[in-house]
Amino acid sequence: MPEKKMWLLYFARMDDEKWFWLILDMLNKFIQEYWEIPFSFYVFGKWKYVQDLLDLAAKYNSIHFFGWQSLETIQRYKDNCHYCLTPSTFLETFGLTAANSLSMWLPAIGFSKWGLSQFVSNKYDISKARWLDDSEKLYNLVKGLWEEHEQEKIDIQKERKKAE
Repeated sequence: MPEKKMWLLYFARMDDEKWFWLILDMLNKFIQEYWEIPFSFYVFGKWKYVQDLLDLAAKYNSIHFFGWQSLETIQRYKDNCHYCLTPSTFLETFGLTAANSLSMWLPAIGFSKWGLSQFVSNKYDISKARWLDDSEKLYNLVKGLWEEHEQEKIDIQKERKKAE
């Protein structure tokens, strides 16, 4: 029985203040390198970048867009998700999305500053990732998490075979 793909979650406004364009850059980098998006991405939100995301979702079935939904609806997906993307560099005074993701036991991937600093651990801090620009940093951080996830799936399969 194969294990599932890594799942990422995003639930917030899809605009410049939330740096949603950084997520779109990351998705396009995966497409350039792998010809696909090797993880599932669940997006709840609205605003400026909806059409950009819809264009990608029409081509890649690993992108799932639900528009603006209640937190109750979003929580139905959280058990299957591994990480929540919160890449905002805007002066977040509190970081409600990151706080909600942690309350759902999902690590928040973002920039650990201002209001997000209490919610984003060093391991998931985009600013601490290697590479020069933020787009490369997010891509490499998520790529590393995806590679770890894939390795865990291989290890689980090996353990199952040993047990048989």
